[in-house]
Amino acid sequence: MRWRVWLILFIFPLFSGELEERVTALEAQMGEVGEETSEGTFGASFAPETFQKGWIGLFFSGEALFWHVKVGGSEYAYSLAQKALDLPQSGEVESQSFDWGVGYRFGVGVRLPILGWNLAGIYTHFGKEDREANASDCYVNLKSRFTSPTDSIQSRYKIDYDCIDLELRSSSFLSRFFGIETFWGLRNAWIDQLQGIYYSELQVKDRCRFQGMGPRLGGRLQWHLLYGASFLAAVAGSLLYGDFEVKHRENLVNLKGNSHLFSANVSFLIGLGWDVYGNWYHWGVTLGYEAEYYFRQNRMIEVEGLKRVQIVRNVDDLTFYGVTIKALLEF
Repeated sequence: MRWRVWLILFIFPLFSGELEERVTALEAQMGEVGEETSEGTFGASFAPETFQKGWIGLFFSGEALFWHVKVGGSEYAYSLAQKALDLPQSGEVESQSFDWGVGYRFGVGVRLPILGWNLAGIYTHFGKEDREANASDCYVNLKSRFTSPTDSIQSRYKIDYDCIDLELRSSSFLSRFFGIETFWGLRNAWIDQLQGIYYSELQVKDRCRFQGMGPRLGGRLQWHLLYGASFLAAVAGSLLYGDFEVKHRENLVNLKGNSHLFSANVSFLIGLGWDVYGNWYHWGVTLGYEAEYYFRQNRMIEVEGLKRVQIVRNVDDLTFYGVTIKALLEF
Protein backbone atom coordinates (compact mmCIF):
# COMPACT_ATOMS: atom_id res chain seq x y z
CA MET A 1 0.00 0.00 0.00
CA ARG A 2 2.79 2.37 0.82
CA TRP A 3 4.42 1.87 -2.62
CA ARG A 4 1.24 3.13 -4.35
CA VAL A 5 1.39 6.42 -2.42
CA TRP A 6 5.02 6.91 -3.43
CA LEU A 7 4.12 6.18 -7.09
CA ILE A 8 1.41 8.88 -7.14
CA LEU A 9 3.73 11.43 -5.52
CA PHE A 10 6.33 10.64 -8.19
CA ILE A 11 3.99 10.81 -11.29
CA PHE A 12 1.91 13.94 -10.34
CA PRO A 13 4.76 16.47 -10.79
CA LEU A 14 5.38 15.07 -14.29
CA PHE A 15 1.85 16.02 -15.52
CA SER A 16 1.11 19.07 -13.36
CA GLY A 17 3.10 21.35 -15.65
CA GLU A 18 1.20 20.20 -18.77
CA LEU A 19 -2.16 20.62 -16.97
CA GLU A 20 -1.28 24.17 -15.95
CA GLU A 21 -0.34 25.03 -19.55
CA ARG A 22 -3.70 23.75 -20.82
CA VAL A 23 -5.63 25.81 -18.27
CA THR A 24 -3.63 28.93 -19.18
CA ALA A 25 -4.31 28.40 -22.92
CA LEU A 26 -8.03 27.90 -22.26
CA GLU A 27 -8.23 31.13 -20.26
CA ALA A 28 -6.52 32.99 -23.10
CA GLN A 29 -8.98 31.62 -25.67
CA MET A 30 -11.97 32.58 -23.52
CA GLY A 31 -10.55 36.06 -23.11
CA GLU A 32 -10.47 36.52 -26.87
CA VAL A 33 -14.26 36.06 -27.23
CA GLY A 34 -15.46 37.25 -23.84
CA GLU A 35 -15.77 40.30 -21.64
CA GLU A 36 -16.85 41.12 -18.12
CA THR A 37 -20.10 43.07 -18.03
CA SER A 38 -20.91 45.95 -15.70
CA GLU A 39 -22.83 43.48 -13.53
CA GLY A 40 -19.68 41.42 -12.97
CA THR A 41 -20.76 38.50 -15.17
CA PHE A 42 -18.83 37.03 -18.09
CA GLY A 43 -20.27 36.95 -21.61
CA ALA A 44 -19.24 36.65 -25.24
CA SER A 45 -18.10 39.72 -27.11
CA PHE A 46 -17.01 40.58 -30.65
CA ALA A 47 -15.71 44.07 -29.86
CA PRO A 48 -11.97 44.60 -29.26
CA GLU A 49 -10.73 44.96 -25.72
CA THR A 50 -10.10 48.68 -26.33
CA PHE A 51 -13.86 49.40 -26.57
CA GLN A 52 -15.70 49.44 -23.25
CA LYS A 53 -19.33 50.50 -22.90
CA GLY A 54 -20.13 52.98 -20.20
CA TRP A 55 -22.30 52.26 -17.18
CA ILE A 56 -25.15 53.83 -19.13
CA GLY A 57 -24.44 53.38 -22.85
CA LEU A 58 -26.08 55.66 -25.42
CA PHE A 59 -26.48 55.17 -29.15
CA PHE A 60 -27.86 57.25 -32.01
CA SER A 61 -28.77 56.11 -35.51
CA GLY A 62 -29.83 57.79 -38.74
CA GLU A 63 -31.10 56.10 -41.90
CA ALA A 64 -31.82 57.15 -45.49
CA LEU A 65 -34.67 55.23 -47.16
CA PHE A 66 -34.78 54.80 -50.94
CA TRP A 67 -38.09 52.97 -51.21
CA HIS A 68 -40.75 51.98 -53.69
CA VAL A 69 -44.51 51.63 -53.07
CA LYS A 70 -46.97 48.95 -54.19
CA VAL A 71 -50.65 49.32 -53.28
CA GLY A 72 -53.53 47.05 -54.25
CA GLY A 73 -56.93 48.40 -55.22
CA SER A 74 -55.61 51.45 -57.09
CA GLU A 75 -57.09 50.46 -60.48
CA TYR A 76 -59.14 53.35 -61.86
CA ALA A 77 -60.03 52.57 -65.54
CA TYR A 78 -60.19 50.08 -68.41
CA SER A 79 -58.43 51.02 -71.64
CA LEU A 80 -60.52 49.46 -74.44
CA ALA A 81 -59.20 48.49 -77.83
CA GLN A 82 -62.18 50.00 -79.67
CA LYS A 83 -64.47 52.92 -78.90
CA ALA A 84 -67.71 51.01 -79.35
CA LEU A 85 -68.92 49.17 -76.26
CA ASP A 86 -69.89 46.05 -78.22
CA LEU A 87 -68.63 42.78 -76.75
CA PRO A 88 -66.24 41.06 -76.84
CA GLN A 89 -63.66 43.68 -75.93
CA SER A 90 -59.94 43.54 -75.15
CA GLY A 91 -57.89 46.09 -73.27
CA GLU A 92 -55.76 46.87 -70.22
CA VAL A 93 -56.36 47.95 -66.63
CA GLU A 94 -54.87 51.31 -65.67
CA SER A 95 -53.49 51.53 -62.12
CA GLN A 96 -51.02 53.61 -60.11
CA SER A 97 -47.31 53.07 -60.77
CA PHE A 98 -45.14 54.79 -58.16
CA ASP A 99 -41.55 55.88 -58.75
CA TRP A 100 -38.79 55.59 -56.16
CA GLY A 101 -38.96 58.01 -53.25
CA VAL A 102 -36.77 59.17 -50.37
CA GLY A 103 -37.61 58.86 -46.67
CA TYR A 104 -35.75 58.88 -43.39
CA ARG A 105 -35.54 57.14 -40.03
CA PHE A 106 -33.72 58.05 -36.84
CA GLY A 107 -33.42 56.41 -33.46
CA VAL A 108 -32.01 56.88 -29.99
CA GLY A 109 -31.37 54.32 -27.29
CA VAL A 110 -30.01 53.80 -23.80
CA ARG A 111 -28.57 50.77 -22.05
CA LEU A 112 -30.41 49.77 -18.88
CA PRO A 113 -27.58 49.03 -16.40
CA ILE A 114 -29.51 46.72 -14.07
CA LEU A 115 -31.18 44.54 -16.72
CA GLY A 116 -28.33 44.71 -19.24
CA TRP A 117 -30.84 45.38 -22.05
CA ASN A 118 -31.19 48.28 -24.46
CA LEU A 119 -34.26 50.52 -24.69
CA ALA A 120 -34.65 52.14 -28.13
CA GLY A 121 -37.08 54.51 -29.81
CA ILE A 122 -37.25 54.73 -33.63
CA TYR A 123 -39.19 57.12 -35.87
CA THR A 124 -39.80 56.42 -39.59
CA HIS A 125 -41.24 58.71 -42.25
CA PHE A 126 -41.87 58.04 -45.93
CA GLY A 127 -44.16 59.76 -48.41
CA LYS A 128 -44.73 59.47 -52.14
CA GLU A 129 -47.14 60.82 -54.76
CA ASP A 130 -47.95 59.46 -58.21
CA ARG A 131 -49.75 61.31 -61.01
CA GLU A 132 -51.13 59.50 -64.05
CA ALA A 133 -52.49 61.27 -67.14
CA ASN A 134 -53.93 59.15 -69.98
CA ALA A 135 -55.53 60.03 -73.31
CA SER A 136 -56.79 57.38 -75.72
CA ASP A 137 -59.76 56.47 -77.86
CA CYS A 138 -61.82 54.98 -75.04
CA TYR A 139 -61.62 54.51 -71.27
CA VAL A 140 -64.24 53.07 -68.95
CA ASN A 141 -64.07 54.36 -65.36
CA LEU A 142 -63.88 51.99 -62.40
CA LYS A 143 -64.20 54.31 -59.39
CA SER A 144 -67.59 55.89 -60.07
CA ARG A 145 -71.22 54.78 -59.88
CA PHE A 146 -71.78 56.07 -63.39
CA THR A 147 -69.88 53.80 -65.78
CA SER A 148 -69.36 55.64 -69.04
CA PRO A 149 -66.68 55.86 -71.74
CA THR A 150 -64.29 58.81 -71.78
CA ASP A 151 -61.24 59.78 -73.81
CA SER A 152 -59.06 61.29 -71.03
CA ILE A 153 -58.36 60.42 -67.39
CA GLN A 154 -56.14 61.92 -64.69
CA SER A 155 -55.39 60.12 -61.43
CA ARG A 156 -53.41 61.35 -58.40
CA TYR A 157 -52.49 58.98 -55.54
CA LYS A 158 -50.65 60.19 -52.43
CA ILE A 159 -49.35 58.08 -49.53
CA ASP A 160 -47.87 59.28 -46.22
CA TYR A 161 -46.40 56.78 -43.78
CA ASP A 162 -45.24 57.58 -40.23
CA CYS A 163 -44.27 55.05 -37.60
CA ILE A 164 -42.90 55.06 -34.03
CA ASP A 165 -41.36 51.91 -32.55
CA LEU A 166 -40.45 51.42 -28.90
CA GLU A 167 -38.22 48.35 -28.46
CA LEU A 168 -36.60 46.51 -25.56
CA ARG A 169 -33.57 44.63 -26.93
CA SER A 170 -31.56 41.75 -25.52
CA SER A 171 -28.33 40.46 -27.14
CA SER A 172 -26.72 37.03 -26.94
CA PHE A 173 -24.29 34.94 -28.97
CA LEU A 174 -24.78 31.58 -30.67
CA SER A 175 -21.07 31.03 -31.31
CA ARG A 176 -17.83 32.93 -31.73
CA PHE A 177 -18.97 34.40 -35.08
CA PHE A 178 -22.77 34.55 -34.77
CA GLY A 179 -24.60 37.09 -32.62
CA ILE A 180 -28.36 37.34 -32.18
CA GLU A 181 -30.53 40.14 -30.85
CA THR A 182 -34.16 39.68 -29.89
CA PHE A 183 -36.54 42.56 -29.26
CA TRP A 184 -40.13 43.19 -28.33
CA GLY A 185 -42.12 46.33 -27.83
CA LEU A 186 -44.86 48.52 -29.33
CA ARG A 187 -45.54 50.02 -32.77
CA ASN A 188 -47.72 53.06 -33.48
CA ALA A 189 -48.33 53.70 -37.19
CA TRP A 190 -50.13 56.33 -39.26
CA ILE A 191 -50.89 55.59 -42.94
CA ASP A 192 -52.78 58.12 -45.05
CA GLN A 193 -53.88 57.21 -48.61
CA LEU A 194 -55.61 59.73 -50.88
CA GLN A 195 -56.68 59.15 -54.49
CA GLY A 196 -58.30 61.76 -56.76
CA ILE A 197 -59.54 60.83 -60.25
CA TYR A 198 -60.86 63.13 -62.98
CA TYR A 199 -63.03 61.50 -65.67
CA SER A 200 -63.76 64.37 -68.09
CA GLU A 201 -66.79 65.94 -66.35
CA LEU A 202 -66.75 63.60 -63.34
CA GLN A 203 -64.51 63.86 -60.26
CA VAL A 204 -63.98 61.12 -57.67
CA LYS A 205 -62.07 61.40 -54.36
CA ASP A 206 -61.23 58.45 -52.10
CA ARG A 207 -59.44 58.48 -48.77
CA CYS A 208 -58.29 55.81 -46.31
CA ARG A 209 -56.58 57.04 -43.15
CA PHE A 210 -55.33 54.51 -40.60
CA GLN A 211 -53.97 54.99 -37.09
CA GLY A 212 -53.18 51.93 -35.02
CA MET A 213 -51.06 50.55 -32.19
CA GLY A 214 -50.05 47.07 -31.18
CA PRO A 215 -47.32 44.67 -30.00
CA ARG A 216 -44.15 44.12 -32.01
CA LEU A 217 -41.75 41.15 -31.88
CA GLY A 218 -38.63 40.31 -33.87
CA GLY A 219 -34.98 39.35 -34.02
CA ARG A 220 -31.69 40.19 -35.74
CA LEU A 221 -28.83 37.88 -36.73
CA GLN A 222 -25.27 39.12 -37.30
CA TRP A 223 -22.59 36.95 -38.89
CA HIS A 224 -19.16 38.49 -38.26
CA LEU A 225 -16.71 38.20 -41.16
CA LEU A 226 -13.24 39.79 -41.52
CA TYR A 227 -11.95 43.33 -40.93
CA GLY A 228 -15.11 44.55 -39.20
CA ALA A 229 -17.48 43.41 -41.96
CA SER A 230 -20.58 41.37 -41.18
CA PHE A 231 -23.71 39.93 -42.76
CA LEU A 232 -27.04 41.08 -41.27
CA ALA A 233 -30.57 39.67 -41.35
CA ALA A 234 -33.61 40.86 -39.41
CA VAL A 235 -37.31 39.99 -39.32
CA ALA A 236 -40.15 41.44 -37.26
CA GLY A 237 -43.92 41.35 -37.02
CA SER A 238 -46.61 43.46 -35.40
CA LEU A 239 -50.38 43.32 -34.98
CA LEU A 240 -51.96 46.77 -34.91
CA TYR A 241 -55.47 47.61 -33.79
CA GLY A 242 -56.79 50.94 -34.88
CA ASP A 243 -59.23 53.15 -36.72
CA PHE A 244 -59.80 53.20 -40.49
CA GLU A 245 -61.25 56.57 -41.52
CA VAL A 246 -62.66 56.02 -45.02
CA LYS A 247 -64.36 58.57 -47.30
CA HIS A 248 -65.75 58.44 -50.84
CA ARG A 249 -66.97 61.50 -52.73
CA GLU A 250 -68.25 61.98 -56.28
CA ASN A 251 -71.05 63.89 -58.00
CA LEU A 252 -74.13 63.86 -55.70
CA VAL A 253 -72.55 61.14 -53.52
CA ASN A 254 -70.67 61.64 -50.22
CA LEU A 255 -70.06 58.49 -48.16
CA LYS A 256 -68.17 57.54 -44.99
CA GLY A 257 -67.16 54.03 -44.01
CA ASN A 258 -65.18 54.21 -40.74
CA SER A 259 -64.32 51.00 -38.92
CA HIS A 260 -62.09 49.62 -36.12
CA LEU A 261 -60.07 46.61 -37.29
CA PHE A 262 -56.75 44.78 -36.95
CA SER A 263 -53.91 45.27 -39.45
CA ALA A 264 -50.93 42.89 -39.43
CA ASN A 265 -47.46 43.99 -40.48
CA VAL A 266 -44.33 41.99 -41.42
CA SER A 267 -40.90 43.51 -42.11
CA PHE A 268 -37.47 42.12 -42.97
CA LEU A 269 -33.96 43.36 -43.75
CA ILE A 270 -30.97 41.69 -45.45
CA GLY A 271 -27.67 43.50 -45.84
CA LEU A 272 -24.00 44.05 -45.06
CA GLY A 273 -22.43 46.04 -42.22
CA TRP A 274 -19.06 47.47 -41.29
CA ASP A 275 -18.07 48.38 -37.71
CA VAL A 276 -15.17 50.37 -36.26
CA TYR A 277 -14.33 50.32 -32.52
CA GLY A 278 -12.33 52.84 -30.49
CA ASN A 279 -11.51 53.27 -26.83
CA TRP A 280 -14.83 54.92 -25.99
CA TYR A 281 -16.94 54.70 -29.14
CA HIS A 282 -18.31 52.34 -31.76
CA TRP A 283 -19.68 53.43 -35.11
CA GLY A 284 -21.01 51.36 -37.96
CA VAL A 285 -22.56 51.57 -41.41
CA THR A 286 -25.18 49.22 -42.87
CA LEU A 287 -26.42 48.82 -46.45
CA GLY A 288 -29.41 46.56 -46.95
CA TYR A 289 -32.64 45.67 -48.70
CA GLU A 290 -35.74 46.25 -46.56
CA ALA A 291 -39.47 45.66 -46.94
CA GLU A 292 -42.50 46.71 -44.86
CA TYR A 293 -45.66 44.74 -45.74
CA TYR A 294 -49.07 45.75 -44.35
CA PHE A 295 -51.90 43.28 -44.84
CA ARG A 296 -55.43 44.46 -45.77
CA GLN A 297 -54.46 48.12 -45.42
CA ASN A 298 -56.31 49.71 -48.36
CA ARG A 299 -60.01 49.72 -47.38
CA MET A 300 -61.42 52.41 -49.66
CA ILE A 301 -65.07 52.05 -50.68
CA GLU A 302 -66.67 52.20 -54.13
CA VAL A 303 -70.21 52.67 -55.41
CA GLU A 304 -71.47 50.30 -58.13
CA GLY A 305 -74.68 49.95 -60.09
CA LEU A 306 -77.31 52.26 -61.59
CA LYS A 307 -80.71 50.77 -60.75
CA ARG A 308 -79.50 48.95 -57.64
CA VAL A 309 -76.72 50.78 -55.80
CA GLN A 310 -74.13 48.56 -54.07
CA ILE A 311 -71.29 49.58 -51.75
CA VAL A 312 -68.04 47.67 -52.27
CA ARG A 313 -65.05 47.90 -49.91
CA ASN A 314 -61.49 47.21 -51.04
CA VAL A 315 -59.38 44.81 -48.98
CA ASP A 316 -55.87 45.08 -50.42
CA ASP A 317 -52.30 45.12 -49.17
CA LEU A 318 -49.69 47.87 -49.04
CA THR A 319 -45.91 47.41 -49.41
CA PHE A 320 -42.89 49.66 -48.92
CA TYR A 321 -39.59 48.19 -50.12
CA GLY A 322 -36.14 49.24 -51.28
CA VAL A 323 -32.63 50.21 -50.15
CA THR A 324 -31.85 51.36 -46.60
CA ILE A 325 -28.55 53.01 -45.57
CA LYS A 326 -27.91 53.26 -41.82
CA ALA A 327 -25.23 54.97 -39.71
CA LEU A 328 -24.83 54.16 -35.98
CA LEU A 329 -22.84 55.83 -33.20
CA GLU A 330 -22.51 54.15 -29.79
CA PHE A 331 -20.55 55.21 -26.73
